[in-house]
Amino acid sequence: GNVMSLMPGPGGNGGGAVFFTALRANFGPSAVTVRGETCTAASAGSFDYGCGGGAGGSLYVRVQTLVATGVVAEAQGGNGVIPPSPAGRVSRPGGNGGVGRVRVDARTVNGLMGGTSDANTAINAAVEPDPGFIATAP
Repeated sequence: GNVMSLMPGPGGNGGGAVFFTALRANFGPSAVTVRGETCTAASAGSFDYGCGGGAGGSLYVRVQTLVATGVVAEAQGGNGVIPPSPAGRVSRPGGNGGVGRVRVDARTVNGLMGGTSDANTAINAAVEPDPGFIATAP
């Protein structure tokens, strides 16, 4: 639906799930995303109601050697919508979707030994939200 016409409709879809495994992965910006969808509908009733964004998905990356340039993986929630209520009407905004879950297992990250503070910092900079991880990928 079109938000401006206040047509009722669903909230945003969730981000889904991805499992990625390889010996070596070279990821550039936004290489793997499981973002929730921003909703596109709102509705009018006794109040004007927005719609909620979809939750971020689940992502599991398991590689021996990871090279990451920029933010390479995201599991962010979609945006909720605030309806464009005319003057004198009360709007009820839709909420944003929650973040998803990410796990990255790698022996080396950008040439750094997995499990070290520098490797952990590199993984956290490359993935949103910050992932869980271990340094023992086969």
